[in-house]
Amino acid sequence: PNSGASSFPSAPPNQRRMASLGIRAPMEKQSEYTWLEKVDLPNSVGTEWRALRKSDQRKLEETLSIAPEDRPNAVAVVGGRWEVLLRERELRARYWKAATPVLRALWCWREGDKFQPFNEADSEIIEAYWDRIRPKLGKVEPMTEIVLSDGKTKVEFELRRQGSIPTCDVRVRPASVSSSIFGSLFKAAVRRGWDGWDGTLQDMTEDEDDKPPENLMMVVHGIGEAMWRRREVVVPSFFDAVTKLRTLSQTNSRRTATGRAEWLMVYWWEAIRDPVLRQNLKNTTLPSVPGLRQLANDVILDVLLYLTPRWRKKIQQTVVAELNRTYQRFRAYNPGWDGKVGVVGHSLGSVILFDILSTPLDQGGLKLDFTPTQYIALGSPLGCFLSVAGVSLRERLENMKPCRFAQVFHPNDPVAYRIEPLLDARMAAEDRPPPSSTEDALVEPLEDYSAQDEPANAEPSELRPPATLTPRTRRASFAADFDAHRRGLQKMFQSILDPTTAAQTEADEEAEEEQRLDFELPIALMETVMNGGEYLSALPAHNCYYGSEDLVNFIHTRMASTHPRSFSTAEVIRQPEALWLEKTGVVFWQSWSCSAGKIPWQTPLNQMEECFVEEGEVVVIPANPEFEAFTLFRGDFVRFPSAFACTWEVAKPTTKRYRFIMQPPPSVEAAALSPST
Repeated sequence: PNSGASSFPSAPPNQRRMASLGIRAPMEKQSEYTWLEKVDLPNSVGTEWRALRKSDQRKLEETLSIAPEDRPNAVAVVGGRWEVLLRERELRARYWKAATPVLRALWCWREGDKFQPFNEADSEIIEAYWDRIRPKLGKVEPMTEIVLSDGKTKVEFELRRQGSIPTCDVRVRPASVSSSIFGSLFKAAVRRGWDGWDGTLQDMTEDEDDKPPENLMMVVHGIGEAMWRRREVVVPSFFDAVTKLRTLSQTNSRRTATGRAEWLMVYWWEAIRDPVLRQNLKNTTLPSVPGLRQLANDVILDVLLYLTPRWRKKIQQTVVAELNRTYQRFRAYNPGWDGKVGVVGHSLGSVILFDILSTPLDQGGLKLDFTPTQYIALGSPLGCFLSVAGVSLRERLENMKPCRFAQVFHPNDPVAYRIEPLLDARMAAEDRPPPSSTEDALVEPLEDYSAQDEPANAEPSELRPPATLTPRTRRASFAADFDAHRRGLQKMFQSILDPTTAAQTEADEEAEEEQRLDFELPIALMETVMNGGEYLSALPAHNCYYGSEDLVNFIHTRMASTHPRSFSTAEVIRQPEALWLEKTGVVFWQSWSCSAGKIPWQTPLNQMEECFVEEGEVVVIPANPEFEAFTLFRGDFVRFPSAFACTWEVAKPTTKRYRFIMQPPPSVEAAALSPST
């Protein structure tokens, strides 16, 4: 039977063929329709049809009930990361390149131990014939059959009684085989409705995934993506890894009552898929030990290319372009969103992000359309790269502000390096924290032991909030022994980052803790007691982050800290279209110019300011420290609320067009008032 998605038409089935069978076209659709997507099975063993989520099923059916002239073609599904194109019958990713056929299934036939769907045209023919003979249930009549749209397949119906129960046997067979005892060998059972639900998608997860996202997390992959993408490789792909992070994030959001974070992938590996380079590598690669040489060409080569100036610039440009494209699409698909943006880099991806975020524009840096609140590096070799380059870490960290930076690593990850000792060599003398006796510990900063004793059998609800970044289970005596050492390290690290606050009081320990850069995942007890445990765990350690609940909790904690949402005090529109600016009348607004320098400014108490940056670049720093700074570039549009106090740090001579609009004064709590106001 023809069950391929490519054969069904977008228009209704052939009405003349149905009429020749004495069939009237069904006047309304039945509720048993199921939307299926075609997915590739692991290890290249083929494909199969799987049902979309139940909430998406309802959304698609509701859309089909709209009149055709008013019906949208694209329907957002799977949390808005995918969309179903109704006319094309295609499921297409919104933020990355991926597409697969979809099918609105009703009738299915058995193949082995599974049912396969008929194409939509054949389902309509079978359904119409079924409506014709259904009133005859309970009678015994000779077998009837219909030919499907391919002309090579027949479906036969046989009304009979099984005892006192009326039944109808429906079978499918090749048209070239007669309906005889011998022909029964080629027949397959047919059923109405899809029976392929596997129960893996829970309604609770669906509801959480369909909530408006509060934060946006964009993840940049590391080395070897060319190899991980091959189906024969058993290591989960980057897509699967980020999907796992997203699932853990949803679970964490429900448990901790924090806002939902949307996790999206950022790919750069295609930037280095140069056919000439690959052919030269193929020609020069020796034939011996092909597995190891393929590993070198697919994985180690990425590092060598990034160390080459030409390829490094191309990779960075690709990452910035993908970050901006993903961000702009996310804003377009989520109008009115004003949440935080975080970026995560794994392995070499963390080095790429660090170089992008810490290189000023006047030194060859690249422009992002957003200001990330958090940058998290996972399993990062950044410490090695910075050591080899001999650059100043302190200066690079200053360039990253206001973005906060932290790196997380598994202690046995062979690729990961620390970076705190690059600020001061004394940081290298820290001892490793004690191994956790449970896998349910939170990420902890190196050598940051709490002064409070916690019972080893404490319930999670009895422990301190996750924002303290302390493990949930710890031997209290060990924490007490290292209490004095911890306090000394805290004061030392504070003096390294900011010598003017070396006399920080112990009441500020939580704020100091957030300034730490190196954070270590807890070690499973089995990794320490087994002979050679750290060597065995080194193999999977570099890819362990995507399945770590500790990491997800750590990121949620930092994103949900006291730092405000991105642009929560000013609405920034990046590079608006010329037609929109023309309708707004920007060209008729007053003009104002200034040279480089610092300029304090506050909008009137009852007026909102709108301005368009014609030339220049400026960093806007709100007077209220709870609001974060952001950068305006040439072509950006911004709305400042009333009573908004700030300082303009003008990096380049700037010209703006502006106007004031009457606005009711905000409450004292909401206004960005300066301390003296």
